[in-house]
Amino acid sequence: MDLLFAEKPSGLNSHRSDSHRRGFVEFLQDVYGAKLYVVSRLDQGTSGAMVFAKTPEAATELTEIFSRHKIKKTYLFSLFLYE
Repeated sequence: MDLLFAEKPSGLNSHRSDSHRRGFVEFLQDVYGAKLYVVSRLDQGTSGAMVFAKTPEAATELTEIFSRHKIKKTYLFSLFLYE
């Protein structure tokens, strides 16, 4: 399957929120010079691994896998305290 995994930083939307603010997928498309399809999203304030499909067929297949719960997502929380 044609997939790309990337670490999204906190403070950035997964995809364009309006015509003036690009998201993580648009940034990656510029870097790789190819169309990417967002299969799962993370909130703007959340950092973490994201998976993108490189073809419409891969996007359809992966979306189906997620919708049938054949992949388990695990969210981890880290708390850093500074004094």
